[in-house]
Amino acid sequence: MSCARMHIVYLVPFVPHALVPKAGGQFLHAYLAGVAEWADVTVIAPASEHASIALPLNVRLIELTAPKRDRFGTRVKGRLFRRAYGLSPAPPLRRIIRAHLAMPEAAYAIASATVVEIHFSRYLELAQVVRVVAPNTPITAFEHDVFAQVLECRLAVSRGPATRALVRLSLRRHAQREAMALDAVDAVLVLSEKDKQLVEDLGVQTPVHIIEPWVPLPLGGSAAGSGLTVLFVAEFSRPVNSEAAHWFLDRVWPLIQQKARGAQLVLAGSAPPRSLRRRGGQSVEVTGYVPDLSRYYRRARVAVAPVRSGGGVRFKVLEAVAQAIPKVATSVTMEGIAVSLDCTESEAVANAPEAMADAVLHFLRDEEASTQAGSQARTWVEANLSLDRTVSAGRRVYELLARGQAPISPRT
Repeated sequence: MSCARMHIVYLVPFVPHALVPKAGGQFLHAYLAGVAEWADVTVIAPASEHASIALPLNVRLIELTAPKRDRFGTRVKGRLFRRAYGLSPAPPLRRIIRAHLAMPEAAYAIASATVVEIHFSRYLELAQVVRVVAPNTPITAFEHDVFAQVLECRLAVSRGPATRALVRLSLRRHAQREAMALDAVDAVLVLSEKDKQLVEDLGVQTPVHIIEPWVPLPLGGSAAGSGLTVLFVAEFSRPVNSEAAHWFLDRVWPLIQQKARGAQLVLAGSAPPRSLRRRGGQSVEVTGYVPDLSRYYRRARVAVAPVRSGGGVRFKVLEAVAQAIPKVATSVTMEGIAVSLDCTESEAVANAPEAMADAVLHFLRDEEASTQAGSQARTWVEANLSLDRTVSAGRRVYELLARGQAPISPRT
């Protein structure tokens, strides 16, 4: 292997920083800092107000300012896209390509890179830009969510024939485009065995590698609280999360209140819609964005994740586990999480309202069981989800590509 220091360029849809209200952004921020310890790292991203404080000093940032056209049309399309899929659309590809090629600094960074990595599935078509600027440079795609799976789950909970028809049509179209885009890169990185299987089920021939997620551990440890607080942490601007909160409030929370007087529900997370803020009251707290969730984790006896659609790894579930808090979640939430944990007492999977309520009540009533389950889960996280392990997995793929070797991923 060459002793030359690698130069890795990351194409991302936002400038990651430690306080970004998105778990995927927080993961990416830490991952880039880890890679920058042994490689030169350049991030190319749309301009951001957080740019000056966002990245570590040893990470170079190139900000893009794409031409702004048809603002009204873009806003309308964005609202329709979010309503249908629960996601924010990527900026039009042609504008991004023009922005890249019009900036010599960005083009030079791509041309001089050892490896170029594209993050998030809606930006995969940027591989076209890389191939134009640097035809022989290896490209990796980091799939935080397999977008076809996001749409598939969205279809399962969509209401109304018009909405279902729209999502079904988009599912077919995006599955084909996603598979073609992934076959145009040299390696695909995913966060779980489930996502690896999803990519391969699309018919993708590019090698797929699992980069298990890193989860921050609280200083001094944590543990389930001694009160009767139930905690749901999420980015509530995403419809899949706000819908989950409404479902829990309507179908599960009344059952818990009947049997656990004094129980408190905390919905902690950024940008809750007005409809959710209105649900706050004597037994329900809707916090909005919280820079530091530690005080809410300390209060919580049990964490819930009642999400019924979407895809990818639920970082907030793993964060609760790292805080030594037992969790109750739907099967959709648990998909893609490698937390078989070898300690099933630390988690409960429940889809029906009655089953979820019973699982929450078990932990609320039995403080000793809650503490023991949380401690067991945290021990697993400490052993399996470290930042060093995550970065090392990525480094192995980069080094193989840098040597001109195709990283082989055996099919299962």
